[in-house]
Parts: sequence; C-alpha cells; structure tokens
Amino acid sequence: MIQDLGTESHPLPAFPGKLLIAPFTKAINKITESRVFQPAPEQTETQPDHIFIRSNSRFFRLNFDEIVYIEGMKDYLKIHLRDYTLVTHQTMSEMEKQLPATRFIRVHRSYIISISKIKSVFGNRVELTNKTLPIGINYKDGVSGIGGNEVKHQQIFLQGKPITKKLNSWN
Repeated sequence: MIQDLGTESHPLPAFPGKLLIAPFTKAINKITESRVFQPAPEQTETQPDHIFIRSNSRFFRLNFDEIVYIEGMKDYLKIHLRDYTLVTHQTMSEMEKQLPATRFIRVHRSYIISISKIKSVFGNRVELTNKTLPIGINYKDGVSGIGGNEVKHQQIFLQGKPITKKLNSWN
C-alpha cells in the first residue's frame, strides 16, 4: 500500500534535510559520472577489401588487390585478375557502385581499372601492367585527377620568353 505523506491530512515528518538527501545525491552523482561522462567506445567502420562475384553458378571472393581491370560487354562483365578472368552477369554501373572510388576509376564506357595497376597515362590511353586501354572523352577529367588536384607545369622558353605548358594536357 502506497501512502502519500505530503498532503495536509498527513504532513511529512520533520527530518533533517542533509541526513535524508545526502546519501541519494552521492549515489545519483556516481551513476551519472559513470554513464554520462565516459566517452562512448569508438566504432570504426572498416570498408571491406573484397567483393563476391557469381560466375558459372559459383560465388568467387575477389580481393580488390587482385583485380587489374573490368571490361563491360552489355549486361556482362569480364573481370580481369592477375591470374585468370571471370565473366559475370552484371552491368557496369552496378559494379562501379560496389567498388571503392579510392581504389578504382572508370576510364571508359566499357572499362573500370584499378588505380594501383596504372603504369602510365599518355594521350587518350592508360597503360596497365599488361594491357593498354583507351580513355573515353567523358572520363578524361576523372583520369587527370588521379595524381592529385594540382596541375603540374613545365617551364619552356621560346626566344627567351617563358611559356608555361601543362604536363597533363591531353592534346
């Protein structure tokens, strides 16, 4: 049975305030200090280093480091790895969404390449470790940003006057 001792018919007994409140205040302070003021453990989101691809009714785990480039053929993709090639039924845009943008770049309507496998970029072509692929007109700006946002210049002198030429120009 619960009684309300704080009404006019039943006044509260006279207790010294500090004797009654002090133990509760200390307990409440300990609880709030232990729960509120401790920082929450950091939850670091790690990105996966692989994807699963279905090919020939089997699922293959592909580490991003193994992928050299991906070639699109309408609704099929040919994934070129270091040692072998897989064919899967998937569109290029779906694959592009699955791959991390920091490790792969689309250089053509039909090609996605691994940035770590690039040997050189020249003209409208990109040279990989074992293949040279074209760079599409719509993808030139993305490829030129691989080395960073800064544009490097070369100082050329023509008849004693300095001329600045962009090193990463495409023409």
